[in-house]
Amino acid sequence: MVILEDDGIEVDFCPDCRGVWLDEGELEQLLHGREAALRLIDWKSGAKGKRHCPRCTAAMRIVHLPNGGPEIDVCPEACGIWFDRGELRAAVRAHLGESDAGAVVQRLTTMLGALPE
Repeated sequence: MVILEDDGIEVDFCPDCRGVWLDEGELEQLLHGREAALRLIDWKSGAKGKRHCPRCTAAMRIVHLPNGGPEIDVCPEACGIWFDRGELRAAVRAHLGESDAGAVVQRLTTMLGALPE
């Protein structure tokens, strides 16, 4: 994992699989507010997945995001979120809509280089 930072937001990025880990609070920073992130993710829902949280080792939950967003892996203890390749971009676009998502996607592109599809 490579840690990338932009304006106080740290993103853990895997150059091999092009996945992204966001620690608790970082999604809120990207989406411009805690309420926005809480509407997006129910931390306690979803079936147990195969991944384990890199922070607390709890079995991650698989959560389907609303508004046509992807399935993502979330820590049930709210340590963070794992986005497989392309899921972060899809989640931002599904939640914010195309016009508002543009600035967030641009910020991520700056951090990650070519943002994973």
